[in-house]
Amino acid sequence: HLILNTQKEILPTMVGTLASMLARGNDLEDGNFILSLGQLEEGYTKISLRIAGRSTSADLRSVMNELVNGFEEAEVGGHTYAAGAMIKTEDEERLIEKAKDLFTSYEN
Repeated sequence: HLILNTQKEILPTMVGTLASMLARGNDLEDGNFILSLGQLEEGYTKISLRIAGRSTSADLRSVMNELVNGFEEAEVGGHTYAAGAMIKTEDEERLIEKAKDLFTSYEN
């Protein structure tokens, strides 16, 4: 899996585009999760989830729902091949740690 926390280095509206470009490239093995995060000004972080290649082994909206479950004020959207969410910026590190564990469980 690949996790990119761009913080405020790129526009949060671009984190999904970045993840999609990486998912369609040839540098990552099929089935690898790509999670990108970008901070909004209002104290929230936009999250995008993609999967490398054309793997249909995971419904990304379901994976995202599982990932943000338990985070206060989290919102999720998306579909099988692309999902997004919004969390409080203060929850980024906790979400990243949870993502590492969750993605590893899907890989095993």
